Parts: sequence; structure tokens; C-alpha cells
Amino acid sequence: MLAYRTGSALLGEPMSPAEEAAIERSAEDVPIAPQSWGERVAALGKPLILGLAVFAVAGALLAWLAVNLVWLLAQRLRRPGAPPG
Repeated sequence: MLAYRTGSALLGEPMSPAEEAAIERSAEDVPIAPQSWGERVAALGKPLILGLAVFAVAGALLAWLAVNLVWLLAQRLRRPGAPPG
């Protein structure tokens, strides 16, 4: 639901209350089978796909930053007097 809202906002397509209710109902009613899940994503269209892409990129960026931060901290703890890099 959050991915759909994000994609809808980025596309400039506001969600109507009826649309929101329909999406919530479909999330509860559809079984999680591989084929039906893919069909459901395709049926929701551009807003969902854009929102999922935004969250994928943001998640990857945050993971990359976290790994680099941990690596830098580990390097400083190993050699406190050495210059960074």
C-alpha cells in the first residue's frame, strides 16, 4: 500500500478513497501464489511499480551506506593513528 501511495504521489495521480479501499480489499482477498501475485502487481499498474522501484533503490542505497560506515568504523578501530583511506 505504501509503495502504491508513493508511486501515485510521484506520478501526480492522487488516490481516491474508493481506489484506496479497493487496493486494501484486494490485498486481503488474494492468495499469495506466484502467478496470482504477479498478476496482481501488473493489475495495479504504474504507481505500484514506480513505488516498488523507489523503495528498492532507497533500500539498496541505505544498505550500501550502512556497510561503508561499518567498514570505516572497523578500519579506525584497527588502526587509530593511521590516516583514513
